[in-house]
Amino acid sequence: QAAAVAKMIGGIEYSYKVKGDQQKAHQAVAPKTQKQAFDLLLSTLEPRFLAVPESIVKLIPPAPIGYSKGREYFASHTGRGFDPMAAAESSIEHSLRLIFSPQRLPRLYQQNLADAKQMNLGDLFDQLWEAGEASEFEERQGNLGALSQLTQKRILAHLKNTASNKDISQAVSAAAYRKIRQLEVFLTQKPLTGNSNKRAHTQYLQEQIRQFRVSPSEFSIPAAARIPDGSPIGCNGMHD
Repeated sequence: QAAAVAKMIGGIEYSYKVKGDQQKAHQAVAPKTQKQAFDLLLSTLEPRFLAVPESIVKLIPPAPIGYSKGREYFASHTGRGFDPMAAAESSIEHSLRLIFSPQRLPRLYQQNLADAKQMNLGDLFDQLWEAGEASEFEERQGNLGALSQLTQKRILAHLKNTASNKDISQAVSAAAYRKIRQLEVFLTQKPLTGNSNKRAHTQYLQEQIRQFRVSPSEFSIPAAARIPDGSPIGCNGMHD
């Protein structure tokens, strides 16, 4: 479903028109539709969406000895047991890969040049970061604050990946780099408040940006937890 929604963002409506058939010429998806699609994807990055209820976690025991985890299991950073943070990470990464597609972002940029009503990349990156910000209430809830921090780490990783991508439009890289510089200023001025996890998170982001600014060419996006395979499974490559 997320992949289907993402196709509206920077999307193009077209048909295979032939002479005299009265079909409309291809055109960008309407600004309102694109914004609605983007808002839906943003909602998949909110801590409350990503949180797995404790009642569900308790229903998923570790895999028995002798049973290996297959393709349909969530990855885990904690061993054999179900890892709700890794499950959230895989969901975050799925949404961000759709948004940061190296073909989608240049389309968005060009569509905004042709029609100022379309989303521009600066607004898109700003709203992405805001979606990863936890409210004061969520910060006080350990798991929701941690999910917010995880989302911000992955957003920054994708911003750096876009800014350093030599195969993408330079205008897109410039927009990503500008957002990174904005975050650098914001994080430098931000007081280190909150619990030790929150302070560690802020310092981690600061250091990640510093390292990127020193050696952008050496950056490679950190691997994220793999999302389980969906349907179709077991069709011997028929749907590749």
